[in-house]
Amino acid sequence: MEFVIFTVIYAISFIMSRAGLYILSGILLMAAAVALSIYYYLKYGRRVCPPAVFSISWIGGVGVSCLKLSYLETDWELLSWIAFYLAYAAFILGYKAVNAYAGSRNRETVVLQKSSEPSDIKIAYIMLNAIAVISLSSLTAEALILGYIPLFTTDTPHAYSYFHVSGLHYFTVSCVLLPALGSLIIRNELEGKTFSEVSVLKRADVTVCMGLGVFIPILLVSRYQLFCGILLAAAVMLISGGARINIRIGMKQLFAALVVMIVMIMLYVFITYERAHSIEYLNGIFEMKNKAMPIFISQPYIYIANNFDNFNCLVRELEEHTHGLRMLFPVFALSGLKFLHPELVAFPIYVTKEELTTVTLIYDSFYDFGIIGVFVFCFIIAAAAAMIERRALRANGDIFAILLYAQISIYLLLSFFTTWFSNPTTWFYFGITILGGILKLFSTSVTPK
Repeated sequence: MEFVIFTVIYAISFIMSRAGLYILSGILLMAAAVALSIYYYLKYGRRVCPPAVFSISWIGGVGVSCLKLSYLETDWELLSWIAFYLAYAAFILGYKAVNAYAGSRNRETVVLQKSSEPSDIKIAYIMLNAIAVISLSSLTAEALILGYIPLFTTDTPHAYSYFHVSGLHYFTVSCVLLPALGSLIIRNELEGKTFSEVSVLKRADVTVCMGLGVFIPILLVSRYQLFCGILLAAAVMLISGGARINIRIGMKQLFAALVVMIVMIMLYVFITYERAHSIEYLNGIFEMKNKAMPIFISQPYIYIANNFDNFNCLVRELEEHTHGLRMLFPVFALSGLKFLHPELVAFPIYVTKEELTTVTLIYDSFYDFGIIGVFVFCFIIAAAAAMIERRALRANGDIFAILLYAQISIYLLLSFFTTWFSNPTTWFYFGITILGGILKLFSTSVTPK
């Protein structure tokens, strides 16, 4: 029933947009996004709920873009409207299908009741330290090769974009996983004891490694790496805290969340300043209709809204589909094939403006296979999210399943921002996480019973 109501609301929003009532069209969809998110949270009762997260991100993002506050934005093609709708429909259908199948076979999700196995914690400690050492070493090597560190440059807006040694940079940005791994270790180490009862060496080790996960993105002046690391840490803490939502939130938790939010805003402003992105420079690119709009509103707006307009550019201008080559980019990049056969990745990107190259989650799936590709892709992502969720939320929760689930959740939360699942860095993070799971299985199989 909820989807029938949403379909009617979506159709009304479409009609309003066609009539030039952009503000009303956008507000209607944003309200629908909030309502759907609340509905799915209450229905599934999980702290991190994929359909709820995707509802607020995807439908909310479409609603924000419908406001048309920038001169860069134009009326969307009918096929774009259909694609945005089908992406959401396929995701909800895929998620529900897995849950219905699992329920019919009596494989219901179990609320986390115990801490993870000791072998998980040992491997997580090893991975935490290994990633910290490798990431810092890779950063040092890149700085020596390139001759600079982005934070310490002046008047270079694209310093981070150029700070990239092929192959090596993947290891540098693996620091994103450090706060999340550290949070998982702390969560399990504190089971039944206070932080002071954990050995001083372990406390110092975890603190330093988590600190590197914040410090290195600041050196890189990368807002994405910084926020992704913090959001991943928050997600794993929520997930490992149990499957069900606890309505009672203490004042300490609220205060901690407020402090983190304030710190994130301050770091965002600091990194923006260090990237030499002045207000005049940014507002000139964004082409906002209201020239007096503050940058802390216009920048988040354009980073959400313009991505859907970039997709519309793709729909309007694409001459032929690439039949899987776009989505196989991680294979070509991680294997080095893109250097041997550059024609495999030599496809134009269709955007409203050269400087604004971020796109939506479904950009590459449409580029490859059109509207059918969008539907199948979103169905598969939802089904995979549902299966990994069930694994992560079982009793004696698998640390590496939780970490993988947290990553997918963050990508869904930022579904309006880029094509996460055809990004080689995403699969590099997945690979590290899966490696941890393999090491756990190996250690379990060789441990005497």
